[in-house]
Amino acid sequence: MPNNFSKISLHLIGTITLLLLSILIFFYFQPHYLPRNFALFLGILFTPFIIRPIDNQVTSRFLLPTLFFGVSLFFIKTNSLYYGFGVCLLLYIWESRQGRLNNLPLFLFVVLSFLVQQILNNWSFPIRLQLSALAGKAIGFLGYPITVTGNLIYLDGQPFSVDPACMGLKMMVTAQLLALVIFAYFERKNKLVFSFSTITLGLLSIITLTILANFIRLLALIIFKIMPDNPLHDMIGLVSLMVYALLPFYLGVQFLSRRSSASRTSSSGSTFSASYLILPKYLIRKTQTILRIRHFENVRFPAIVLLSSLFLYQGIQSKQPIPFFAQPYPIEKFTNFTQSTTENGMLKLENDSTLVYIKPPVSFFQGSHDPRVCWQGSGYTFQNIQVEKIGTAEIYTAILKHQDEQFHTAWWYDNLENTTIEEWQWRLEGLKSPSGYFLVNISTLGSPKIS
Repeated sequence: MPNNFSKISLHLIGTITLLLLSILIFFYFQPHYLPRNFALFLGILFTPFIIRPIDNQVTSRFLLPTLFFGVSLFFIKTNSLYYGFGVCLLLYIWESRQGRLNNLPLFLFVVLSFLVQQILNNWSFPIRLQLSALAGKAIGFLGYPITVTGNLIYLDGQPFSVDPACMGLKMMVTAQLLALVIFAYFERKNKLVFSFSTITLGLLSIITLTILANFIRLLALIIFKIMPDNPLHDMIGLVSLMVYALLPFYLGVQFLSRRSSASRTSSSGSTFSASYLILPKYLIRKTQTILRIRHFENVRFPAIVLLSSLFLYQGIQSKQPIPFFAQPYPIEKFTNFTQSTTENGMLKLENDSTLVYIKPPVSFFQGSHDPRVCWQGSGYTFQNIQVEKIGTAEIYTAILKHQDEQFHTAWWYDNLENTTIEEWQWRLEGLKSPSGYFLVNISTLGSPKIS
């Protein structure tokens, strides 16, 4: 018995050591990938409750996804692929040595990823515009004197908006994390393992419910004229999230668990194969046949060493600068500006009152250094984000605030022939054409409007 206990302890220590080494490698090469925000704090807080061992049956279900991400990095250099490689490697190390986990850890890593948070933060603005328009129509139908400008709604001269903190990262990611906690609660209570499809549909539904909760919250704020400095402003947001999003979601998951739509823990097979996320079934079957080796015990550790070495190699490669497009942006119209280039290859033009960043085109799958991310990372907050027209071109405008400082800022995408503010447009055109779109961001002090 003591020998068996000693073997188990050493085995567990070895697994934890491998996990810690992989985590250290990732954060050494990508120290800023995971945003240091409230969502990350919640994720760390809920991790012990969300992640749950199912049994002691070792499995290689994350081997193919790990290989996929590792090999893909030879052809596509992106931080999100490296993050996916690291996540799948961690899950493979644990499950190939200690046994199966439930399916929720994969979704926890996805929700916390910078890619998902950037999508929710940047691409939620069109939703905010639609919510403002719908709220304006609904309140106007009730007879209130309403004016809608962009995402701002004016009632008796008072502006109201679906601000990014509520419709963007904070509420969206918080709602998804709490949805995973609800899934974990019913898994533990009813000894269930929710399937991949059930969790996916659940997260999509909580996003929809969160949008509904924001719409109801916005109506309440406008009708009762509750301003941001009023304590009820945040309280109504929390109540709306709980009553109109989390409560219906809780009841829905409770209904699913009672009908036993999820797989039982005692089922003999794996409830989810991560390979089906990214690989065709035919390729999976052929590869599984090759990998179905009798002496699996003898190849597990070499596979982990090989994948960890590949993870280290790709981490080193990720630090290599990505070549920028050579086509220069015309700057003749920017007279009396001091010119410099940042470490990221961005052209910086500045004078006493104006700061201009011209960010070089990137591939369709890469991040574009969106101002809503970069400026917030420097401590600034965005207010009054709107779409304005200058001639036939549409641009984003907003107010940047940080302590006592205030800027007016504008940004758009420009390929020297066309301008756009649509993420899908410049990415799809970037897939077809090598020229790509520059991101132009102009910020100015003391000017009521950028033109």
